[in-house]
Amino acid sequence: GIERIVNEDVGQVRMSILEPAQVAMEPSEPQKGKIMAMALITGMLLGGGIAVARDWLSQVIRSVDEVSVMLGLPVLGTVPAMPRRQPLRTRGQRVFLQPDSQEAEAFRTIRTAVLFSAPTDKAKILLVTSPASGDGKSTLVSNLGIAMASAGHKTIIVDADLRKPMQHAIFGVDHRERSLRNVFTRRMKLRDAIQPTGIGRLSLLTCGEGFSDPAEVLNSTMFATLLKSLAGAYDKVLIDAPPVIVVTDAQILGARSDSTVLVVKADKTTGKMARHAIDALQRVGAHLLGVVVNDVHRGDNHYGYYEPYYRGSRRSRSNGHKSKETPRPSTWMGRPPSVPRLTSA
Repeated sequence: GIERIVNEDVGQVRMSILEPAQVAMEPSEPQKGKIMAMALITGMLLGGGIAVARDWLSQVIRSVDEVSVMLGLPVLGTVPAMPRRQPLRTRGQRVFLQPDSQEAEAFRTIRTAVLFSAPTDKAKILLVTSPASGDGKSTLVSNLGIAMASAGHKTIIVDADLRKPMQHAIFGVDHRERSLRNVFTRRMKLRDAIQPTGIGRLSLLTCGEGFSDPAEVLNSTMFATLLKSLAGAYDKVLIDAPPVIVVTDAQILGARSDSTVLVVKADKTTGKMARHAIDALQRVGAHLLGVVVNDVHRGDNHYGYYEPYYRGSRRSRSNGHKSKETPRPSTWMGRPPSVPRLTSA
């Protein structure tokens, strides 16, 4: 330091050294230790985040071929991606409205796989669910029901997704007047709650609105009796269930069903999610027939056969060659088949 003394009278400045300056052994800036520590922590966090992201992406179901290896279940079929801009009713009734489409053929292929995957007595009540919401289970149920009815099986669809029902919207019916809820509140008998769909040999039991505790309803003796009554009156009973991971409803229904089909969505469902759903279903004794991969884009090699096949079919028609059209099911507007009266325990 320097002491400065000013003599105002003569205008002189006198300075003296109070302490000699010391040469710094280390620079004050930059602080290498602090910067290196911060860089190390940032690198570890970034690297960990990238590793987690890569692990998640590597688990996403991208190839149909890896599903069986990853999940240990057979693939019953794949469904091509349908444009989301199309109305729900159009996508949900693709087999009926567009029987010559690739999607309709895919649903018929799944129907064949389901029918031949289990003995008749083990495929009477079929549950369809998925790991998470938005995987396309409801449109699979409706199209599979149409395909089974078209094959001559007297079929009924039971909308057991009491939290987010979709079947009434797919078939354009009112689920307030005639529904599962009205049966449980004893406002009507089971046979009166069943509605025709306008498609031959296919009936629908909507769930209705206002269930305060869906899990307790599905786990009740009354619902078990209802399923038994339907199994006695129909060849096939298809149940649209809630997602497995979200709520426990699907596990309850899986224990009450003969067989279960799990729907996964390509490029969305991860192997971890699917395995979690499978483990949850198997813990309650559900019999898993296999997996359906939904929303597969046409770039997948699995559809290399369908593309030229359908192009050739359309070309032959335009050249004047006759081809056998897939007949549409006859419209059936009569009363549903006789169903035994439902009695509560």
